[in-house]
Amino acid sequence: MSTNAAVSVGIFALFMLAAVALGLLSLRGRDRTNLAEWSIGGRSLGVVLIFVLMAGETYTSFSYLGAAGWSYNYGMPVFYLLAYLAIGFAVGYVVGPILWNYAHRNKLHNITDITAYRFNSPWFGAAVAILTTLFLLPYIQLQITGMGVVVSTISYGTIGLGAGYFIAFVVTEAFIIFSGLRGSAWVSILKDSLVIITLLVVFIYVPVHYFGGLGPMLDRLVSERPEWLVLPGHGKESLGMLWFATTGLLNGVVYTIFPTTVAGYLGAKIRAFSAATRSSCPSTRCCCSSRSSWAWPQSSSFRGSTIPTWRCSSSSSTRCRLGSSGWSGSPARCRRSFLWPSSCS
Repeated sequence: MSTNAAVSVGIFALFMLAAVALGLLSLRGRDRTNLAEWSIGGRSLGVVLIFVLMAGETYTSFSYLGAAGWSYNYGMPVFYLLAYLAIGFAVGYVVGPILWNYAHRNKLHNITDITAYRFNSPWFGAAVAILTTLFLLPYIQLQITGMGVVVSTISYGTIGLGAGYFIAFVVTEAFIIFSGLRGSAWVSILKDSLVIITLLVVFIYVPVHYFGGLGPMLDRLVSERPEWLVLPGHGKESLGMLWFATTGLLNGVVYTIFPTTVAGYLGAKIRAFSAATRSSCPSTRCCCSSRSSWAWPQSSSFRGSTIPTWRCSSSSSTRCRLGSSGWSGSPARCRRSFLWPSSCS
């Protein structure tokens, strides 16, 4: 392993150990055998923790890597992300308190508990759990892939993608099993702070370093890639207005009842989580927009890369910046998703 790789991996490891330590410290004095404590933080998370938890739920490794790569390939269609987040937060502002009240009143822990109890059918709850788990597998695989890419990239290729996927899986599962929702919320404070710092640095550094400023970068984008600024963007003709509207609407509604999103609702101590999710909306949309927009103009300098964000990082960042920014993107999916009905009676 080269010196650069060793330093970058070392910084990454330090941040990861700090995250694990923070997650475990958050459990001091808590009953780890209690299902409600593990799955929804004992229904005791305040506004700040719910805010960072819901922000972390929105800003995952897909947002950090996949959205940037997708905008790099297709352009304007990537803004369906902002559309569905706006719809999701608006619907969640109405649906969230309803789910919280119902689950709090009947001591339910997840979306499958709610369906099983509401329809008085344990089998229906079990079917929802199985179906949800099956459809979550590709989503989980996407997050593990993103973490694996991060691990491989920060090691300058010393750690292969296969080993990176394995490390990502082991770290994620171990963290989820031992820390639960409360640990995820506390780690989100560290992770979200570093994500914001990373994006601010990158959003300033890339335009200045590669284009001489934000204005010249946008001028070059308009002159060289005008098709990226309108639907259907660059590539598939099917990514037009009909696709944009239906995809944004469908994702916006589903986001509201996504299992990990519902866990964030139910973990709140009071209904003030509505304010937390509402206030997280502009900040997370801003971060996602910044990362997606920043990826567009890179085609001239990093042509042929399927992950331009990290190809750019590994080629231009110092080993210290690469290690720290790598950690900010990698634990974005260290979230548990407890689905099996626990109160099917």
